[in-house]
Amino acid sequence: MNIIKPAVTPRASKEPLVYEAHGVQWTDHYAWLRAENWKEAMREPDKLPVPIKTYLQDENRYCEEALAATEPLQKSLIREMRGRIQENEVSVPEPDGPFLYADRYNEGEEHPVYFRTALDGRCETILLNVNVQAQDHEYFDHGLIEHSPDHKTLLWSCDTSGAEYYRLFIRDIESGRDSSTVIEDVESAAWADSQTFFYTRVDEDHRTSKVYRHVLGSDPSDDKLVYHEKDNRFFCDVYTSRSCKYVFIATGMNDQDEVLF
Repeated sequence: MNIIKPAVTPRASKEPLVYEAHGVQWTDHYAWLRAENWKEAMREPDKLPVPIKTYLQDENRYCEEALAATEPLQKSLIREMRGRIQENEVSVPEPDGPFLYADRYNEGEEHPVYFRTALDGRCETILLNVNVQAQDHEYFDHGLIEHSPDHKTLLWSCDTSGAEYYRLFIRDIESGRDSSTVIEDVESAAWADSQTFFYTRVDEDHRTSKVYRHVLGSDPSDDKLVYHEKDNRFFCDVYTSRSCKYVFIATGMNDQDEVLF
């Protein structure tokens, strides 16, 4: 198959910027492509500097035009790959108290459905249908899902921008409705008891550096900071022990780890 190249190939302009360190000088011709306001632009893409945005759009347009002739082949490959995958797939149920927790993929759907049943496999309750949550969004990435020890409340999160800033929602399992409380920029969460959970948030550098404690029904602005990792080489995580008796705060980098409980 012949690939027809677009008429205009985008070229990033050269704008030399000289750096010096340790008595050595070097020139970076493309430093202008590094947005100084990247933190702001991650939350608000429209804030990306116009020259950078224009160049990225030109590159995307070039790619689409260059690969346009391969679209029939792309669709054929996708059909073949999906034909080799069992689309109706159910995870192994995980027992917890009086319930079995599991998730499944239904044929033709892109996201999982989380559900639980009684221990005998009957009386199914849908906890979270990610396909329903995603249907009004151009982009949707499901994050965490954690049920409370008393099996009445569900924590779940999602990112709808692609910037990996996840919003945490608190759902009443019986009604299937989310509360009005939403916590922004949450990476992980762990229940301490049925009214209290801990969670990590990303900071301005998109690093999980802080662990907070939240009590159901309270204002997130009042949540207590229980741990702050100030070394910017380290990232935090929070999770519950298998016995559910402890909450662990893990902090680590590429070759060092530390766990507190």
